[in-house]
Amino acid sequence: MATSHSRTPPDFDMSHPAEWPQWLHRIRSYVLLQGFSREADKVDVLLTVLGSSAITLLEGLMAPRDIEACTFDELT
Repeated sequence: MATSHSRTPPDFDMSHPAEWPQWLHRIRSYVLLQGFSREADKVDVLLTVLGSSAITLLEGLMAPRDIEACTFDELT
């Protein structure tokens, strides 16, 4: 369960690849600071801020696995 009040990272923007590493750092820090320990919660947060284009890309990369069955670390 979330325990901190840190700001949610901005939605992922695929059009700026140079910013991807910084965004990944922010989402990992956010998940840690919020105290999410259940893998499903971490994945839900990630999928919420990724946006549809990035989710479509991940679905293709992780196929035939369902991305919701993947771990947070596998998706990041």
